[in-house]
Amino acid sequence: MADNGRAAVQSLIDAQENPFVLIDRDYRIVAANAAYCEAYGVEEGREVVGRFCYEVSHHQDHPCHLDGEDCPHRRVFETRERHSVLHTHFDGRGRAEHVRIK
Repeated sequence: MADNGRAAVQSLIDAQENPFVLIDRDYRIVAANAAYCEAYGVEEGREVVGRFCYEVSHHQDHPCHLDGEDCPHRRVFETRERHSVLHTHFDGRGRAEHVRIK
């Protein structure tokens, strides 16, 4: 993606008030807003880009669906339809929290 396209995507993500992340087919974080970085205890911007979502939000070394969770990202890539699920994530301090993922 060209730098101006990347900047445009990042500005759309930054406009979201709630934690928002863009994840690719391989579960790698492509972009994240400040609320996401703050919620999961990572420095805003580059520190989170390129990491796996399950590494940041689940503190795991493998995708959550391998543990039997319903992974909304996996479902979206398989069906190309919206999917929403109540998920357990771990904040920057390692505390479990339930979050609605869309």
